[in-house]
Amino acid sequence: MKRKKVIIFAVLISMMIGGFDNIGTSKAATGSATVYHYNDPSPSGTSLCLAHLSDMGYSTSTIANASNTTLLNAFTQKKVVHIVSHGREDGTGFVTSSGYLRYSDVQGATTSNNCKLVFLQVCYSSNMASIIYTKKAQSAVGFTQPVSWIAGTSNTGIKTFAQDFYRLIEEQHISVSSAASSAKVLLYSTTGKYWGTDSMVIKGGSTTIY
Repeated sequence: MKRKKVIIFAVLISMMIGGFDNIGTSKAATGSATVYHYNDPSPSGTSLCLAHLSDMGYSTSTIANASNTTLLNAFTQKKVVHIVSHGREDGTGFVTSSGYLRYSDVQGATTSNNCKLVFLQVCYSSNMASIIYTKKAQSAVGFTQPVSWIAGTSNTGIKTFAQDFYRLIEEQHISVSSAASSAKVLLYSTTGKYWGTDSMVIKGGSTTIY
């Protein structure tokens, strides 16, 4: 009888240790993460964003000059969508190979909730982030004003912000909102400028992608 008690006690201790070992860790992310970009602006700098997403466990890719249909499908099929494009000043859309993806295009699309994050590295994109969040994603990031960087560089301004955003999520397992806020503060503390990130709008900020 004593031997049975010892065995049961040992099993319980082993289970407890295993449980404690797993505290603070996360399972690797699954699914795909893609950067969609258009001829101008350049996607330079997004390779580091994708590297962090890859380290999280996502299958990553980059696609140039996608159509509206491709993007709307991506919002349903991908887990993370990062878009680098030019936004319309009236906030109603951004440049694609189809001309523009407009607010009304997303509004009229079938509702889905598979995509964890759509990050719009796009000027005047807050309205688009809002409708994408409403119709297609668990979280979305956009900007009410222009976002900028130093021409010819891959690690200044909004590009640095995006890189730090994904790095902080990878390293600290924090929410979209926490990572974005921290990346904004870090950008200002190192450059003395916000580069437009102080106009950031976050929808579904409590979402975690890792």
